[in-house]
Amino acid sequence: MDRNKNNWILVVSLILILLFFILGVFVYPFEEIENNRASIDTNFFVYLILAVLVAPVLEEITFRGFFATNKKVKNFSKILLYLSLCLLLFNGFPYLFVAFFSLGITLLFSNKINPKVAVPVYIVLSASIFSLVHQKYADVVVFKNSYFVLLHLAGGLMLAWIALNFGIKKSIYTHAVYNLILILITFYGIQFNVAKSTSFETDSCKVVYYGNPYLESNKSIISKDSNVIEFKNSTLNNMVKYAVIYYPDIKTLNSKMPFSKYTLKIVKKDGSVLKEDEVKTAMLKTKLFFENKSNAK
Repeated sequence: MDRNKNNWILVVSLILILLFFILGVFVYPFEEIENNRASIDTNFFVYLILAVLVAPVLEEITFRGFFATNKKVKNFSKILLYLSLCLLLFNGFPYLFVAFFSLGITLLFSNKINPKVAVPVYIVLSASIFSLVHQKYADVVVFKNSYFVLLHLAGGLMLAWIALNFGIKKSIYTHAVYNLILILITFYGIQFNVAKSTSFETDSCKVVYYGNPYLESNKSIISKDSNVIEFKNSTLNNMVKYAVIYYPDIKTLNSKMPFSKYTLKIVKKDGSVLKEDEVKTAMLKTKLFFENKSNAK
C-alpha cells in the first residue's frame, strides 16, 4: 500500500480530539470527572516502567500488529487481539458486547472480505477495542465519565495510521513517547502538589487537608482515635484502604487523583465518637474522592 494513504484516519483522529476538548471544557469540566481508572493502586515508578517500556510494545503488537511485515508478529497479534477481549470482560463489559467484537475479528481474519474494505474496518475495530480496554464499563455508561473513550479512540486511530504508513516500530516509539509525556506531566502534578492548607466544617466535624510532594521524605502515617482520624503523607487509595477497616461503608469511595499524596485530618467537633457517615461525608466534601456504588457489591 502506498505511503501516506488513508489520511482519513488522521482527519477522524483530529475531529475526535477536538470533540474531547470541547466536552472537557464546555460540557463536563475535567475536574468533575469521576473515572474509576483514577484509582490506580500501584507505585508511580512501577507504573512509569509499565507505561513507557511494556505497554507500547505489547499494545502495538496487539492492536496494530496486523500491519507488521513479519508473519510471526502478525499471527501473534491475532492471538493477542482475541485475548484483549478478555480485558473487556474483566472491565465489566457485557458478554454480548464482547461477542460482537469477537465475531468482527473472526470475519476479518477469515480472508473472505475484500482487502480494500478489510483494512479500514480493521483499523476502526482494533482502535475501538484499544480504546475500550482502557475503560471500565461503569464509566462508559455514564456520559460525563465516558468521553475519555474519544481520546483513546483518536490515539488508536493515529497509531494505526503511523503503523500503516511507517511501520509498527515507529508506532511503538510514538506510543512510548506519548505515554512518557503524560507520565512527566503527572509527575509534575503529584510532586508539586503543595497547596495551602484547606479547612472546612461539616455539621459535626472539622476537616483540614493539604497536598504533599510524592517524593516527600516523611513516612506515611495513619492514626485514629475515637473522635479523630488522620492521614499524613498518604495516597488517597491508602486512605480509603485504612478507613475501611473501621468504617466499612467507605469502600464505596474512589480516588479522583492517582498517586497524589495528601494529609487529611477529620475531627469530631464535640469530642464524641466519630461515626462512619460523618467520615464519609467529610471525605467526599474534600472533592478528592467520589462515590462508586458498584464498589459495594
